Amino acid sequence: MNGSIRVSAKTVDDAITEALIQLGVTSDCLEYEVIEKGSAGFLGIGMKQAVIEARRKPGTAEEEEDTKIRFDVSLEPEKKGRKEKAKEHKKKRESRRRKRNLRLMRNRMQKRNFRKKRKKKKL
Repeated sequence: MNGSIRVSAKTVDDAITEALIQLGVTSDCLEYEVIEKGSAGFLGIGMKQAVIEARRKPGTAEEEEDTKIRFDVSLEPEKKGRKEKAKEHKKKRESRRRKRNLRLMRNRMQKRNFRKKRKKKKL
């Protein structure tokens, strides 16, 4: 076989994975032939490794070049109109108001609770 490699591992799946790594391709771009399935043996004695012969599918290098995706990216941010800026400003202002109001409410509740505790201690 032309342009093929022989790979051995514990299992056929491990051998395929190793072949994919060595050839630097994905599983759909790989052709392989199992030479020897391998066996586990008895308690690890007499174990045989799986052997495969793997190669790239013909024409996959050309397809990989055709499928490259190109992006046109500009580094300048989009300019916003006055209305969009005004909306964003309004949202920020409203969120600040909400936060401030919540903070004031918490402070009031804490003061009330503190006063109640003080009155109980005096009685």
